[in-house]
Amino acid sequence: MSIRLSTKLLKGKSKIVALSLILIMLSTSLVVSILLTADYLTYASAKEKYMSLPVDYYATVTFANKPYSYLYEGIMSDLSSLKDIVAVHYMYDSYMYKVDIEDKTKNQTFRIEEMGSIFLGFDFSDSFWRNQVILENNSKYPTSPNEILLDITLAEWTNISIGDKIRIRRYDATGAYEENITVVGYFKAGEFLNYHLKNVEGIIYCGVFVTNIITAMDIMSSLYTTPVFQFRYHVWVNRDNVINAWDEVTTMKNINAIEVDISKILYGTQGIFRVDVESPLRETMREYFASAKEYGSQLIFIVVLVLVFVALATLIGGELSVETRRREFGLLKIRGSKSSILSRIISIEWFMIGILGGFLGFILSPLIGYVITFVVSPSFALEYNFIQVIIPVIQHYFVTSIAIGLALTILSVILPSRRVAQIKPLEAIREYLESEEISVKAINRKTNIALVLIGSYFLGDFILGLPIINTVLDIAHTSGASVMINLAEILYFIEITIMPLLAPFIIAMGLVNVIVSFSDQLASVFKVIVSPLTGKGALVAARNFARKPLRTSLIIFMLTFTIIANLTLGSGIATVKNHITVDTKMKVGADIKVEIFSLRPFDFTNRRIINPINNYPGVKTVVRGFIETFSGPYLLGKINLVALDPEYLKTNYYKNEYLSGVSVNDAYNLLLNNYTLINIAAAKRYNLSIGDIVSIRDPLHPSLIVVNYCIGGYYKFLPGVFDDMLAPQTTSGIYAIVNLETVWQLLEERYVVVVPDKTFLFIDLDNGVPAEEVAAQIRSLLGEYQIDGKVYVLNQEIDRMLHKEFSGALLSLYETGLLFSSTLIALVIFVSITISIIERRRELALLRVRGFMRNMVSKMLVGEAILIMIVSLIISIPLSVLMIISWVSGTTMILPYLQRYLQVTGGVIYPPEWALYVLPIDIVSYLLAILIIFVLSFVIPYKMISKKPLPEEVRIYH
Repeated sequence: MSIRLSTKLLKGKSKIVALSLILIMLSTSLVVSILLTADYLTYASAKEKYMSLPVDYYATVTFANKPYSYLYEGIMSDLSSLKDIVAVHYMYDSYMYKVDIEDKTKNQTFRIEEMGSIFLGFDFSDSFWRNQVILENNSKYPTSPNEILLDITLAEWTNISIGDKIRIRRYDATGAYEENITVVGYFKAGEFLNYHLKNVEGIIYCGVFVTNIITAMDIMSSLYTTPVFQFRYHVWVNRDNVINAWDEVTTMKNINAIEVDISKILYGTQGIFRVDVESPLRETMREYFASAKEYGSQLIFIVVLVLVFVALATLIGGELSVETRRREFGLLKIRGSKSSILSRIISIEWFMIGILGGFLGFILSPLIGYVITFVVSPSFALEYNFIQVIIPVIQHYFVTSIAIGLALTILSVILPSRRVAQIKPLEAIREYLESEEISVKAINRKTNIALVLIGSYFLGDFILGLPIINTVLDIAHTSGASVMINLAEILYFIEITIMPLLAPFIIAMGLVNVIVSFSDQLASVFKVIVSPLTGKGALVAARNFARKPLRTSLIIFMLTFTIIANLTLGSGIATVKNHITVDTKMKVGADIKVEIFSLRPFDFTNRRIINPINNYPGVKTVVRGFIETFSGPYLLGKINLVALDPEYLKTNYYKNEYLSGVSVNDAYNLLLNNYTLINIAAAKRYNLSIGDIVSIRDPLHPSLIVVNYCIGGYYKFLPGVFDDMLAPQTTSGIYAIVNLETVWQLLEERYVVVVPDKTFLFIDLDNGVPAEEVAAQIRSLLGEYQIDGKVYVLNQEIDRMLHKEFSGALLSLYETGLLFSSTLIALVIFVSITISIIERRRELALLRVRGFMRNMVSKMLVGEAILIMIVSLIISIPLSVLMIISWVSGTTMILPYLQRYLQVTGGVIYPPEWALYVLPIDIVSYLLAILIIFVLSFVIPYKMISKKPLPEEVRIYH
């Protein structure tokens, strides 16, 4: 009976049903499409990571004695037979240390220290290695014993020519390879061999010798009493079969299973002394899944936020649906319908809408997700087919979509169904303009004032860190009671995650109801505000505001809610964008940053690279820098030396805010005079004071002090040098900035003592000079001198961070979520007010019967909208400002590490450019559009219904 009655009641409410259905459908489709888009980004990001990986596994096998060829070749054959392995390549791999390379032809000697050289033996019949050992200058591959290739970099440094005879001997002990070794050519490493030398061996630029495997082992046997017979096996797998980008457990299980199979073969081989199996694939996927979980937690944040938006909106829509149908329900009660039956009718109405809306939302979600991917990450969208990617996971969200639709509808009818039971039939059917009015006593001022105070506390706690909850947490930990600790931790979690989101809305809800409860007293004030728009209808507009406090407060709250959401989240997202921009500037530290991996020391000293770059048109300054770690018996233990040209402190990227106890100009002069700047975290940890001495010793001869530095001040940030700009603050080690020239003596000698892993060039350009063109010239220069390096252009890096990387895509997903959720709320407002206007058709028609013209009624409705908008802005703008302060203060979830920075640096305010003090124009424009839509939502529905004859308008449907 309830279903039949509910269906009959809905027959005359097709517009209400359609609008409510659209609301639920868009809500579920938005949430599911965001989840699908996140899955798509997850897949695309994983694919980018693991498909670009140079190698999946590499196994280091050390034989106890010199192995026969059938042993190391047999291992490759056994590994190749394993399931999912598609390729295996091996080589002999061993270090040479403390040796002299004697060039007999030229009668000269080159010395290699501890960190000097590596000897590689290849099977040159393997085409893979021929492609990795790229010959230079008409060279040839070794074809007979005692023929050898030299890395072209080493050849330039040592001046060894093709055809020269060399001898290798130990300089600290007896032992030499006396056979005449003939240099038959030069080579440079291919992409994979270059990766291996850098990432596995740690070789930067010098000392790579290549020959056949047998000769390589003979040489090492002659040089060392305990030679190392070490082979490296590089293994590639069918990654698409092994990896499931959405299933961490299965993926890691597959990767570990292959590693175990590799280990079984190696440990089961005769004569092997030691086995080490490492998996770049495992580490890459572990890092990926960890970052995906972090991104997933942030995604939950935005999904919950959207659901909160929609839930509150649908709740308000349900309230308005009941409020505007009071007379209808009053008539049904007069005819004998019980309150329980009417409550059930409302529940069934929304239940049917929820199921249908959830289903339609699920059908619509792939299309919305497809559109979002092109907004969020166009590069991924063009590379990977969206539909094909999400097919394996889309079915998982069918139940989710239906559940969201039902949850929203159930939430929408909880309070409305109870309110139906409280409707008094006689009061419900009173005419709109009768003298009896609905009492505002239903609005409990004390309760709402309490809501304002509670919300204010949580907002204040979020921004200022009020002590109550922290005190409870401390007491719980002091007591040691696990129950109290768990309860306190839950309370703390709610405080820092959920309450900051709800606080402004709790305040808004309380303030709205308090203001509306005084609407009768404020009617004359409202009349003055709207009189220019409504003329004779000013009093009617003002009294409408006052006469329907529940309806008015709900609409005010919806608009206030939307304004706060737009201003707060818009500012927060803009702050993150601004942070990414500033973060990129700090990491680049100039218009162009060149990160070099193979630059020889004499290239720096004779400025082979620097001078040409300085001569490029538009180049203002070129600054050199590198970081080298000194570990040993120093005065203070391990020291990370940051060697810079002092001119770096004069660039636009370095500011006084990044220093402590010294200004930028003073720091520049100090570095010129053998002083150093120490990171402030190390100064606090080790109690270092200005005037203390830091000693740098020769890493190979610890008794020799190379140079002493006097501490002249502290620094907080060193933009442009560190990959992680917070490393100097959070590390327990000492980072000391010194003048690069004072440590250059360590690099000038051919007896290599210090070789930095990376060297940097920071290039500032004149205004208006296209950085991309200069960067192209630098890349060409590096290629000309065969220098391995990367060139980072500031603008390109910002664009990459904002649009192409997964983090940038996630930020765009936040923006898209804000756009869709705000649009959804605007639609909810339009739908709810349209329902209200449709249900007020009799009241508005009676105004026309009493002499009001259509345009006068329209102006009156605009006046009501203006009143509601003014009250909403009065409440929302101060609350939004407070929330914006929290966005930029580093206390929110979206910028958590700013708080770490503040803690480490003793609460020093971070540089002002990190904060966002002005709302971006697109957010302001969007907000204005919402306000315009809000006003039109009063006028457009009335224009539609006012075209009907008056008798039709005053008719009651039941």
